[in-house]
Parts: sequence; C-alpha cells; structure tokens
Amino acid sequence: MALAAMLLYSVFPVVHFVDSALSFSILNRVLSHPSFPLQILAGLMMGYLSQFKYKSNFARWVWTIPLAIWIYQFASFSSSSVFEDLWQARIRHFIGSGCRPPACFDQMRYTAPVYTSAAYSLGAILQSKGWLGRLAHLCRFWFSPSISNSEDAPR
Repeated sequence: MALAAMLLYSVFPVVHFVDSALSFSILNRVLSHPSFPLQILAGLMMGYLSQFKYKSNFARWVWTIPLAIWIYQFASFSSSSVFEDLWQARIRHFIGSGCRPPACFDQMRYTAPVYTSAAYSLGAILQSKGWLGRLAHLCRFWFSPSISNSEDAPR
C-alpha cells in the first residue's frame, strides 16, 4: 500500500503538468476506486522484481492470508438494513461502492490487500515462468519487419 501511495504522489506532478486544473483529491478519487488499479500495478511490479532477485516459492502463496482474512470479514458482515439482501450488501460493501472513504475503510483494509497480494503472486509467477520475456520476444518478432531470420522465430 505504501508503494501505491508513493506512485500516486510521483504520478501527480506529471498529470498536473498535463492538466493544471486537476487537483490531487480528484486524481486520488479516480485512482482509488474499488478496483484499485494503482495498488494492483504496484503489487505486480514488486512481485516480478522480488522474484527476479530472490527466487522464492513463497511469493506464489502470499495471497492466501489476505484472502482468508477477507473471507472471514465478508462472512461475518451484517447489513445495516433489513430490506437489503445480505449477499448483495456484502458484495456492495467489500467490492462495490457501498463502502467509501472517509466514512468506511473496509475496502482499503480487506479488499485492497487481496488484490495487491494476488497481483504480487501473479508478477512472481510471470517472472519465474519467463512469460514476459517470451511475450516481449513475440512482440519484437511480429512487429519488427527487419527480422527475417528463422532463428528469431518464436518457439
């Protein structure tokens, strides 16, 4: 989460240079919606880089503890309205727009760590399998007209 905050603070001056009317609170609101794109990108990047440096199998299982905590919180959540379906209330609270800061931080506490840790594990898996290198090689092969050698063909 700290890396995502640092990314947000480092992206803001660039975006503010492009559009000077944009305030930090608007950018924060756009990038902090329930899908948490900045946190997912940070998790993916850190998973890839840490697997590159440390080569740990543990990185593939980092998502299990945040998911177990999220499942417990999801299952124990009770709706404040008797007229609303409990499952819809849970989904709206933890995944949808039912819980937004500053009044409610449950998505930041429970949902964002699940997304970030799953992205971290995905980044580690992508690095350990070498899939990003293969993808880069395929893109270089398909989009470069100067490659005519059969040795550079994707395998």
